[in-house]
Amino acid sequence: MDLPSEEELAQRLASFQRYGMADVDKFKFNSTVEYWLITDLYCRCRRYTWSVEQLRKEIKQALRNMADRLKMVKCYRANKTITIASNIYASLKNTSSRDYCKH
Repeated sequence: MDLPSEEELAQRLASFQRYGMADVDKFKFNSTVEYWLITDLYCRCRRYTWSVEQLRKEIKQALRNMADRLKMVKCYRANKTITIASNIYASLKNTSSRDYCKH
């Protein structure tokens, strides 16, 4: 999953602002990641009345945070796959071939 650039996210957020949270279901998000980025930034921007400069800083930080989260998920999935594969291999190694032929 590729993250949008800072400029792309800023443009998508500006498009979303025409809808707002009341019509969130009418906005076509490109991905689940984009949904979380845009809705979080939108809510916090409204709550704290950010300047354009502050919004740019928050976009940059939000993208960094999301990249870190995605890396953690990728590592978790890779480790889990390796663990599952190792467990399957170990169980197969301890099972004789005639166990598969039982009816």
